[in-house]
Amino acid sequence: MLSAPCLSCAVVFAWAVLSQPVPDAAGAGLAPAGQQKGAPAPPAQPDEVARREAGRKAAEAARLIERGDWKQARQLAHEAVEADPTNPQTHYVLGMSYEAAGELEAAEAEYKKMGPFAPEPLLELSLARLYLRQGRLEEAEQQSRRAVEKNRWVPQPFLSLGAVAMRKKDYSAAIDAFAKAVEVAPGDWNARLSLADAYRNADHWDEALTEYSEALARKPDLIEALLGKAQTWERMGRAAEAIAGYERTLEAAPGLAAAQFRLARLYATAADPALRKPQRAVELAKAAAETTDWKNREVLDALARAYDAAGDPAQAQQTRERIKQLPAPSPRDTEKRR
Repeated sequence: MLSAPCLSCAVVFAWAVLSQPVPDAAGAGLAPAGQQKGAPAPPAQPDEVARREAGRKAAEAARLIERGDWKQARQLAHEAVEADPTNPQTHYVLGMSYEAAGELEAAEAEYKKMGPFAPEPLLELSLARLYLRQGRLEEAEQQSRRAVEKNRWVPQPFLSLGAVAMRKKDYSAAIDAFAKAVEVAPGDWNARLSLADAYRNADHWDEALTEYSEALARKPDLIEALLGKAQTWERMGRAAEAIAGYERTLEAAPGLAAAQFRLARLYATAADPALRKPQRAVELAKAAAETTDWKNREVLDALARAYDAAGDPAQAQQTRERIKQLPAPSPRDTEKRR
């Protein structure tokens, strides 16, 4: 789900902020961070042609990152930094290319090079997102709160703060943060989706369903909202609606393992015999197992149940033997099951 700030969302928000005119360090009478009296002079200010070329390359790099092509994006971002090292845009997109590749320490170093010229609260949000990915929750929360202090009029700082609360399983705090994001930006589908996820994890079923519907009203066929709605119905014990919800999710995203194995489990174990479809359950669970390389415990459990329902105890036992050979689930894996 998207309760954690996603990279593509970060690109969209950041580019809107970074598209503002870039301050001229010399013209504003500002010195780069760490420069003291008698220190070496900062890099010479690039001419207007170089600035424009750097901006063009940075914008193209951002588009490439959004499309998932971080390798080409990195090359362009490096060229942009060389052309205009005083522009926070160039350091930001280079940091994003590192983050997209999972090189989080390099990303952190590059984000910090934006220094005092980074539009608020872009630096704080970038660091919070990195720290969250690294499991550095206290630092992530600190940066998120700084972002909120600097700008309470956009949803991103509250989304960041809520994402940290979700990782801490403090769903009450997550609901509070995401609700503020919705208050600031009622039309933001990501804020609605994040609030719905928090409500679902807090077992506030009706509120979750309402917010998933609000997210879908703003972005029809939003996969995460369709899936979340079906999961909510399943946890409420409304099997028929959950089945319809998972089928609808698979119409929008054929091959989505998260929907396939949950639907297979329902088709195999529904309390109402009229809802059971054992053969369909086997097909769905096998497809999910192949997608997850036969290494997902929940998926294999659904497959074993499907074989049981289909009257194939030998295959069910063989599948359970596979499960025994898997490593024990981590606390984070257990958390993801919600």
